[in-house]
Order: sequence, then structure tokens, then C-alpha cells
Amino acid sequence: MSDTPGAKLLARVQRQLAAHERAWFRAHRELVRLAATADDAVDQAIETPINRRDPEVREMPERTQLPALEAAAPPDSGHLDLSTRPLPVR
Repeated sequence: MSDTPGAKLLARVQRQLAAHERAWFRAHRELVRLAATADDAVDQAIETPINRRDPEVREMPERTQLPALEAAAPPDSGHLDLSTRPLPVR
């Protein structure tokens, strides 16, 4: 039966299918490898600027307060009465 034209055609088609499957699996494996490499490259690109910084700069500086203003001498009554002060004239 292997000498018939139909059997020869079937064997050729099966070989072609097997070759196409092998090519597909090779391409798929390469795409998966490239995707993993690209993910690693993105992760490294994100981490690199963080790791390049000076370790001293990485920490937040200590918050400081503004210097205290000099306190004005309180009036004799203990509160400031604005109604008795004259308004400036322009």
C-alpha cells in the first residue's frame, strides 16, 4: 500500500506537518525566551536608577523647624487691643 500515490501523498503531508510543528515549537520557545529576557531588562531598568543613587541621598533628610521668631514684648494688659491703635494713612 505504500507504493500507491495516495500513500505517498499522505506520507509527504505528514512529514510537512511534522516539520511545521517543529518550526512552530522552536519559534514559540524563542518567543518565550525573548519575553522573559525583556521582562528581566525592564525590571533591571527600573531597579538601576534606584541602585545608582548615593546611599546617603537615598534616605530622607531630617525635617527641621524654622527658627523661632523673637517674641515681641506683650502689652501691659496681656492682650493687644487693635481698636486703640491708629490706622496708617496713605
